[in-house]
Amino acid sequence: MKNNLILLFLGFMAGMVYYNLVIDTHIVCAVEEVVEVKEEVIEEEPIVEEVEEVVEYVCPFDEVTCKIQEVALAYNMDWKLAVAIAKHETGVYTSYGFKQLNNVGGMMYWNGKGTSLRSYDTLEDGIDAFIRNLKNNYIDMGLTSIEQIQKKYAPLGADNDPNNLNSYWVSGVYKYYNELSGK
Repeated sequence: MKNNLILLFLGFMAGMVYYNLVIDTHIVCAVEEVVEVKEEVIEEEPIVEEVEEVVEYVCPFDEVTCKIQEVALAYNMDWKLAVAIAKHETGVYTSYGFKQLNNVGGMMYWNGKGTSLRSYDTLEDGIDAFIRNLKNNYIDMGLTSIEQIQKKYAPLGADNDPNNLNSYWVSGVYKYYNELSGK
């Protein structure tokens, strides 16, 4: 009886070994095949599609402000500063110099007898000249604050300012700058 139990036990163990080697191996192989197939499918069909959509910037301001903003950004300078100066100098784009001469910055020149407003063929030319002047003769020279720019751009006591309007320049430019900054 003891021998029969030993034989039964050995038979049972042999069956377990057979089961583990043949059946489990078959199951593992089948699972590996399924995993390989699934990996291939995933590689062929990406889950996330690439979206190539360009969102175009739409300027929320009036046409002149948007043009000044565009040119100022092209010159790599603070567009709000440029717009604030232009709005102050032109009475928010209503001055004679702006409407008749395309002069967005109140820029002047010496005519031999005194100063006169510069004239430009197109508004684009006037904007470019204004921004280039600010960039080259102020920003690039280290005059970057409104107060620093005012001392050269619209100095107090200037001969071409008999009504002392330059005394309002800093506060006027700040007014528009702060509006553009949401303050």
